Amino acid sequence: MLITLLGVGLAIYGLGFSIQALLYAAGHQPLDAYDVYATIAGSTLLLCGLTLSLSLPQALRFRFPRTPFREVGKPVYGFGSLLAIGVGATLGSPLFVLIPENIMQYEFVSLGALVIATVLSVFMAKVYGDMYVNARKRGLEAVGGPSFTKLAYGSKSVRYSVSRVSMWIANVTLAAYSKIVLVLFTVDYLPPLFEALGVSGLLSFVFTYFLVGVFVF
Repeated sequence: MLITLLGVGLAIYGLGFSIQALLYAAGHQPLDAYDVYATIAGSTLLLCGLTLSLSLPQALRFRFPRTPFREVGKPVYGFGSLLAIGVGATLGSPLFVLIPENIMQYEFVSLGALVIATVLSVFMAKVYGDMYVNARKRGLEAVGGPSFTKLAYGSKSVRYSVSRVSMWIANVTLAAYSKIVLVLFTVDYLPPLFEALGVSGLLSFVFTYFLVGVFVF
């Protein structure tokens, strides 16, 4: 109940903050980084509040009749699915924007860094593959660094905790950085494109931030 009430309060405050940020941004052209960050902060607060508000039904227990157990075959990912998941988990959309910019600014240093990152990624994939094969030979199920660490040292090991926290920090940081770059890219390049197509003013503002909201969501 306390979490639900907290979520409702955050959702209401986030909604008001988002509306205020949008109205402020609409009345102060051109937009700057503060307007973008304020809009993202308000929408994030609103989504977090809604998520906490939905925790109430999970706290209540309902009794339903049990469905009869049916044995289901274990799903297996094909090569295409694994390739898509690997590319999606490795390459963020801003990478396609940043690589040309980096090459223009740093030239061979940027290319060298990409080559080193590629080689390290291949070695990491080889290590993960070997760890998975060894785990399967022992009848164990594990995929990914933290799960391999858990098998090796146990769930109460400090190494396991560090591996989980480090992966969480890395993923959250990468996601946040990708969103910031994508939002700034959208805000900088879409309005001139809309103006070239004959869309300007409030309509251009609405279209731009609608796309930004879709991307962030």
